[in-house]
Amino acid sequence: MIQRILRIYQVEIIKSVRLKSTFIGPALVLLVVLFAPLVFPIQSDNNSDFGFLAYSLPLAINVIGHFLILIYTTNLISSEIASGTACFILTHPIRRVEWYIAKVLHGFTYVLFINACAVVTASLVVFLAGNLTGVHFGGELIYSNKDMFKALSICLLLTLIPQFTTVTFGLLISSITKSPGTAAIIAVGIWLLGEGIMHPFQWSDWLYFSYADYPWTVFADMCDAFDGSFFPKAYQGIAVSTIYFSFFTFISIKIIARKHLGS
Repeated sequence: MIQRILRIYQVEIIKSVRLKSTFIGPALVLLVVLFAPLVFPIQSDNNSDFGFLAYSLPLAINVIGHFLILIYTTNLISSEIASGTACFILTHPIRRVEWYIAKVLHGFTYVLFINACAVVTASLVVFLAGNLTGVHFGGELIYSNKDMFKALSICLLLTLIPQFTTVTFGLLISSITKSPGTAAIIAVGIWLLGEGIMHPFQWSDWLYFSYADYPWTVFADMCDAFDGSFFPKAYQGIAVSTIYFSFFTFISIKIIARKHLGS
């Protein structure tokens, strides 16, 4: 089973690399980070530029990146159903659940690629135009570079969890319809609706994507020399995201198992 999944996953990645559209998202993320200094200027002086990372990375990863992940994953299943590729693939000795798992791994890879583009680009910008010298206040070192890089690593890891959940949400919507365009519109519409109502109705604790912002808020506070702690709220975010992840995955597998995948 694992070998079949990995074989399908390999084919998925090779196929996606050959498509120019695959690189539109990473290119947009790269441009967002490159133009971020226009809004958040940095320069090589005695001031540390961790604040630039706290500004540019959540903008690129959480705002633009999350949107791109959603659009990308809603296309993974629906496009193959529409073209008849799914029906052809599943005529081989491949189970539908294995095909779905390969799609999930494909989505995870895209998430990691988006995040890597943002982090590498932001790091290069700071290396070339600014500096990282820890966080000081009143001439006193509050957080060393080691402290800040550790916090940044935790921040990125905690951000991946809701992003991975978004992959399963996008695949769920993608499995419902044969039209990639319709799937994208439905997924984005639900996401924007959730973003719009979670604060007025105080539902943010129950919506997984609200936890993507929290780690960056903590990191930004640390950049301003305030005390910051990711836990225990991070545990709540992990639990909520895991529940959504499991639900989206379960429903998707049920739909795919019973769905006619012909064009």
